[in-house]
Amino acid sequence: MSTHPNSTLSFADFLREVTHVREVMVTPAGRGVVHEAGVEPSCLLERIHLVERIGAAMTAQDLADPGSLTFADRERVASGSDASVDEVDDLLARYRRIVGAAGSR
Repeated sequence: MSTHPNSTLSFADFLREVTHVREVMVTPAGRGVVHEAGVEPSCLLERIHLVERIGAAMTAQDLADPGSLTFADRERVASGSDASVDEVDDLLARYRRIVGAAGSR
């Protein structure tokens, strides 16, 4: 992620970065990087689409404060994105790890 160590990465920014990865993947250079990393492009693309669906199922309030989502909120997002609550929870945990890592630099 291209954030300054003192900046805060919002959840909406995090989702935009994921979408950017998908956009780069379709370029020859992006495909080369994915190939060099040994990642199966179809699996990565499937994961990216899942993240995008979860983000699209969230309200503006959810995006502004993802840490405040109740279990009922996470169920709503899961239902609206054709995902499981565990997948929503995994995405939120990944975001918290990234924000935590960026803040510890």
